[in-house]
Amino acid sequence: MNQPVGMVLGVAFVAVGIVGVTVSGGHPVVGPEGGELFGVRGVNALHNVAHLLIGTVLIVGAAAGVQVARRTNTVVGVGYALLGLVGPIVSTTSWNVLALNGAAHVVHVLAALVLVGVGVLADSPVIRARSPQRPLRRNHGVA
Repeated sequence: MNQPVGMVLGVAFVAVGIVGVTVSGGHPVVGPEGGELFGVRGVNALHNVAHLLIGTVLIVGAAAGVQVARRTNTVVGVGYALLGLVGPIVSTTSWNVLALNGAAHVVHVLAALVLVGVGVLADSPVIRARSPQRPLRRNHGVA
């Protein structure tokens, strides 16, 4: 389950990075100002590069196997959790080099929850037992 989710999220991040390039023109490459992505998110060139790199890392992690995908999802998710926590503070300072805003903070926290959840829980025995690829075995008292 880690691999498909990591791959889908990776492709989504790469797509957001590519679409972001179309709206960030005319804005500073680095700084608090950026183009409006999907009508709400401000992105600049550096923010787009970050999306492209993170998406690539998730895709490569997913392609490398379950254990690597699991670690990659967890590490990237923890990174997003940290960004979700410090983002609201950073976005009000001169350190806001990624054009962070309120919508970005929400997306970062949601991405963190999904990535850490998939990284930590997706390969757990309970999830594996209920996975469609591995039907739940029931012992009905028969040896």
